[in-house]
Amino acid sequence: MSCSHGGTEKLLKELDALVENRLDIYAEYEAGLQELKDSLTLVVSLEDKWALADRLYDSYAYFNLDSAEVYLEMQKKYASLPRQECLTALNEIQFMAYRHNEKSAEKIFLSLDTAMVRQLELQKEFYMGGIMLYSNIKMHSRHLPTRLADQKLSEFREKYLSVDSTGFFAQRTLALLARNRGDNGEALRILDSLATVAPNSHEQSFVAFNQADIYGRLNDTEKMTEALVRSAKNDIRSAVRTYLSLYTLALMQYESGSLKRANLYISANMTDAIAGGFNTRMINAGTAQMIITEATREEEDVRNTWILVATSGVSTLLILVSILLVNNIRHARRLKSIKNRLLEINSRLKESNMELKLANKIKDSYVFSYMELSINYLRKLEESRREVRSRAKAGGLDAVLKYLRSPLDIYEEYKHYYKVFDEAFLGIFPDFREKVNALLREESRFPIPDEPVLCTELRLLAAIRLGITESGKIATFLNCAPTTVYTYRTRLKRAAICPKEEFEALISVI
Repeated sequence: MSCSHGGTEKLLKELDALVENRLDIYAEYEAGLQELKDSLTLVVSLEDKWALADRLYDSYAYFNLDSAEVYLEMQKKYASLPRQECLTALNEIQFMAYRHNEKSAEKIFLSLDTAMVRQLELQKEFYMGGIMLYSNIKMHSRHLPTRLADQKLSEFREKYLSVDSTGFFAQRTLALLARNRGDNGEALRILDSLATVAPNSHEQSFVAFNQADIYGRLNDTEKMTEALVRSAKNDIRSAVRTYLSLYTLALMQYESGSLKRANLYISANMTDAIAGGFNTRMINAGTAQMIITEATREEEDVRNTWILVATSGVSTLLILVSILLVNNIRHARRLKSIKNRLLEINSRLKESNMELKLANKIKDSYVFSYMELSINYLRKLEESRREVRSRAKAGGLDAVLKYLRSPLDIYEEYKHYYKVFDEAFLGIFPDFREKVNALLREESRFPIPDEPVLCTELRLLAAIRLGITESGKIATFLNCAPTTVYTYRTRLKRAAICPKEEFEALISVI
């Protein structure tokens, strides 16, 4: 079903409202799970506890991986039957893949006893797990070559169809296979028939996203947009944060020049990826958000330039009218006055533009560095949590405490943080060290190595250049005591060739 351009815009406006109000939907969704959580404390048998933990895992798997992990651990604890253990392992494979740890997920998957899977009549679940795993590897991981991931994906799709050819997932798989062999008409026919019988909003979202993919291959942008909007609406209504539909729409809106809407969608995508702990979505959304934000800023710059041109034109016309209305004496005086004022305004505008360019340069540099550090720290946090669990299993509480008391990792993180800061700061102020030395007596000047690195005293002065002047805040940044900061500041002022009360003011304008 197609819609006009006006109809497409109406659908997009409905989606805009849903995106802006999605947090209320998420809060209502989580509140609805409270009764299920409360039931965990009431049931007695291990089998019932496992079943509740399984339901809660499924409820959080697409919404919040931290919460999903809690109930996955409960499943491991309460699994008392081979069937439960096998299903728990399949959930763990899904969880590891969503955490962008496809290598570990594949290791668990390959360790499953296929004979036991057949005995427990879990072939459908097993093959579905293989499809999910190798789809993630194909999209997000370099663990396997794309050709091999494609081969594995096709293999498990065929195996799934050998045990189920009529169910909803089987029909969607048949549609994807038809798409892959170039039969887009057959793929759309199957998907159109599934759109009306999808068992829930999440499945409807999958169908709509697959339809959008095929319309994209057919270069039908209007139908592709309509299908993506339907997919995104169903994702939000079913509290799914692993979505790709809104991310894809953001890129399409960016390419069509609708930067405000693109920024709304990609910001929501990034926020949901972080809130849900979905590492692969964070990386993609973060990169796209930087591109879209930069384009939005450039559009604002162009708009401001035109406003400045229009304002200058109006001012020029007013000056010309004034010249025609006054006599020669008043004309000369006013012209001189106007000229002086314009020179002053132009001087101020130049200063303001220089400050804005520098501020944008600082902002862009530190935003990128912050995002890079944030992604790195998220990964390090996950690695640390796995290490704590591993040590707890191997050596108990004593091993965990010993690991937590070790300062080595923290020291390495501080060294890495200061290295990133030094490189970013000297990238913006490349001659900062030379200009600082010019303000100091010769015997107090700092050696300047070839590498982009700052010593502690230069980092203190770098903080002052960035506008951080309180000793307490500088001490926090340098990870030292405020008295140490006071000592450094006093020593540097005494070494200055200028009056010591002017030293920091001169540093702040380098």
